[in-house]
Amino acid sequence: MHEQPRRLSDVKVFEVNPDFTVAAFASVLIVVWRTPPTVDAFRKLDSHTAQFTQERASSIAVLIVIERTSDKPPSQAAREENVQLSMKYQKLIAANATVLVGSGVKQSMARFVISTIQLMSPSRIPHGTFESVTAATVWIANLLKGFSVNGLNAAVDAVRALEPLDVPVDAPRTAPSSLASR
Repeated sequence: MHEQPRRLSDVKVFEVNPDFTVAAFASVLIVVWRTPPTVDAFRKLDSHTAQFTQERASSIAVLIVIERTSDKPPSQAAREENVQLSMKYQKLIAANATVLVGSGVKQSMARFVISTIQLMSPSRIPHGTFESVTAATVWIANLLKGFSVNGLNAAVDAVRALEPLDVPVDAPRTAPSSLASR
C-alpha cells in the first residue's frame, strides 16, 4: 500500500457516494466502483467526464478501480450506456486502465473477460486491465506524460479511502480540507 499524501489539494473530488467515487488527479479521471455500475451511475459519470474534459486543454486518461465489493457485472442496459459514454469521449481519452482489485480466481477470470472484450471492441482508445493500481499507473504514464506515478498512486489510494461522509453534501467539488491530514 502506498503512503497517503499529506495534502490532497491536487485531487479534485467530483462525487462520493456508497456506489462509486469520481475524482481527478492531473490529467487522470479516477473512477472507483464499489457496487456494479448502473445506467444512472454512468449518466452521472458522463456529467463529471464532460466537466473534467472541458477543464483540460489536452487528452485525459481514465483509471477505473473495481473494488471487490462490485462483484457482479453491470446490467445489459448499463453496459450499453457505458459504450455510449466511451464513444462520446473517445477523441479526448488517451488511455483507459481498469483495475480489478484482488488476485483470486474470480478476479483473474473477470480480468480475462474484460481484456478479451476490450480487444474485440472497435475503439481507438488504448485499454489495459490490471491487478494492481501501480501496474495501471505505470502503463498510463507510458502513454500520457505530465504527472508523477507515485503521486497518482497516492491520489488513487486516497480516493479509494473516501467515504460519502468525508465530503459534505453542499461542499465545493474539490477535496475537503479534512483530507489534508490523511
